[in-house]
Amino acid sequence: MTALVRTRALYAELAQALGVAALPPDANGGIELQVGADTTVILYAEGDRTLLVVVPLAALPREPDYGVMAWLLRRNLFDSELLPFCIAADAHANLILWGRVPVEGQTGASLAGLIDALGREAARIRAEVAVDETPGARPPLGV
Repeated sequence: MTALVRTRALYAELAQALGVAALPPDANGGIELQVGADTTVILYAEGDRTLLVVVPLAALPREPDYGVMAWLLRRNLFDSELLPFCIAADAHANLILWGRVPVEGQTGASLAGLIDALGREAARIRAEVAVDETPGARPPLGV
């Protein structure tokens, strides 16, 4: 098994940037970080080169309208502002935001900034896909 020297050093820098003593992995080997009241960002080390970053968002809407689907799918285009992140559905039909981030060149502060930005983006995506049957209740789509 890889020693994860660079990744462990990055996690130590991240812990320091977040003002915590350590970031222990969960049973799946992920580092779970709470961003705000309702967002979790999970970091998984992939060797010592990349971090798989996963943000659970919400249940996939059962009956999304055309605008929601167009907005979601367009967020995955090659010129998306989310790159290197994509929106996908997991095996349980939950929307997730995920991407791979290189360990090389990251600092604890830059990773903390990325995690914070993902928290803001998760809130935006949840608002866009929220299903409210009241006419005019849904915010305008960013399409």
